[in-house]
Amino acid sequence: MRRDQARVAAVTTGLTLAGASFGATAGVLVLALRAVPGHWAVLFDPWLYAWGAIIGAPLGAFCAPVAGWLLLREVPLGRAFVWSTAGTVVGGAIGWLTGDGFPPGPIVGGAVGCLVAALLLRLLSKRRLTGAWSRRDERIRE
Repeated sequence: MRRDQARVAAVTTGLTLAGASFGATAGVLVLALRAVPGHWAVLFDPWLYAWGAIIGAPLGAFCAPVAGWLLLREVPLGRAFVWSTAGTVVGGAIGWLTGDGFPPGPIVGGAVGCLVAALLLRLLSKRRLTGAWSRRDERIRE
């Protein structure tokens, strides 16, 4: 029993640290996408990267273990983090465009984008696991 608890704690810690890293990256990308259209010089401002990381890291640290344990248990980690990060960036950018630019818009948009990407990935992986793509698999075997 202790070994299982230690393993769950280790996996959750790993998901949290990786989620913080990918969340910081997504936060920087969202702010860079927002800043670029009229102000290329902003890309050289270290505050852009600091604020993106400050906002994105906690969001990723929270969302990665939740999505990992609840939605993405059968999905390879690389695919899960790439899709979730892409969903976060797209959701955050949509939050900037549809909101008034006030931070809750991109934060909520990023969280929703991450959730939507995780749900889509779960549905796609479930189809693959249940054999819904069996015709493709038959061609590969031949």
